[in-house]
Amino acid sequence: MLFVVPVQLIVPIAGDRYGHGVEVDADNWAEAMADVLIAVGPDWEVSEPFRC
Repeated sequence: MLFVVPVQLIVPIAGDRYGHGVEVDADNWAEAMADVLIAVGPDWEVSEPFRC
């Protein structure tokens, strides 16, 4: 299944918390979230994925 996982910078840069959605192919939302957490690293906040 294809999911979109919203991510956003934890620490603002010049007052902006940049964010976007990351598309990931996974079996379930927990796997999608884990894949994105590993990929983006600790500087990004990850929200609950939603299915496309």
